[in-house]
Amino acid sequence: MENFVKLNDSIYFYNNDNLYINLYLASKLNWVDQGFALTQEADLLDSDKITFVINEAPNKDIAIKFREPSWLAKDTSISIKLNGNEYDSKALEGYITISRKWDEGDTIELTIPMEVGVSRLPDNPDAIGFTYGPFVLSAGLGQQKMIVSGHLASEKPTIPADVIIKDY
Repeated sequence: MENFVKLNDSIYFYNNDNLYINLYLASKLNWVDQGFALTQEADLLDSDKITFVINEAPNKDIAIKFREPSWLAKDTSISIKLNGNEYDSKALEGYITISRKWDEGDTIELTIPMEVGVSRLPDNPDAIGFTYGPFVLSAGLGQQKMIVSGHLASEKPTIPADVIIKDY
């Protein structure tokens, strides 16, 4: 079951001097124990760019680990600019790490290329959804030939037998 109110508690995780950024959503982090704060500006519906601004930083190194999402366009990588300059990095164990002594006002810009993809349901490989990055695409295609059957507490549309699904 999806629980959207839980999304905000999974954006950031931290331990010791490591900050893990798992979701790319406009948000603010105030890591009181470390005296570290940042603002994340993101709107993936309109742009593949995410900007982080350091609002407060301690006088020591903090490692920021950016998750490399599964929806990253194939054969591409995340590009990073640190204070406007290209930052060369590679993902290790699913995260790109920048470790340094941060200053108030430092900016990090990530560009995460997205592409259209096809996702299949684990329990029904004949049911598919088209995605663009982290978003499931949808369209109002009408109800012609749609068969709806009851399924516990909800209704489930199914594909009529005369509709052919091609595997791409």
